[in-house]
Amino acid sequence: MSNSHNNRRHRITNFAAGSFAHRCCYHVISKNEMKSPDEKHIAELKYKSEIRFGPAYFTLTIDDAKIKNRIFGHKLQWSDDSRYLAAEEWLTTDSQEGPIIRVTLFDISFKRISEFQKIEKGFAGDFRFEGDVLVYKKYFHGKGIIKEVEVNINTINNWVNTSL
Repeated sequence: MSNSHNNRRHRITNFAAGSFAHRCCYHVISKNEMKSPDEKHIAELKYKSEIRFGPAYFTLTIDDAKIKNRIFGHKLQWSDDSRYLAAEEWLTTDSQEGPIIRVTLFDISFKRISEFQKIEKGFAGDFRFEGDVLVYKKYFHGKGIIKEVEVNINTINNWVNTSL
């Protein structure tokens, strides 16, 4: 585990297949766009393709800046102050190898991103911000496990500048 995410707390819950729901939107202004709470930013997911017998994946544009060479699931969440956008980034579309994803956090104010640890054979979702803490769930459908993760944004030290 990287030093940037060592302040995590996991809560493991068993669930029956198909018994969970995903939240993905704050203000939905169209099928593929999500406006930030302050209404100054727009995150747009554009359909790219889908996994054989699996979910769709998308390209992401934030304020007309396309996030290049990356693909994302449909799960996004703005922080209440509109500074951060949490996304589920896909690292493979190979149905045999994957799913392999990671949570990617965009800092809109400072035009930088942080890539969290890979999640193999699982998905991430139910993003929410509680002050300076990003809370999300890791879903391992094949094992029937959900892990809740908390990351204090102030402890992240692997930020990389981007051209947002």
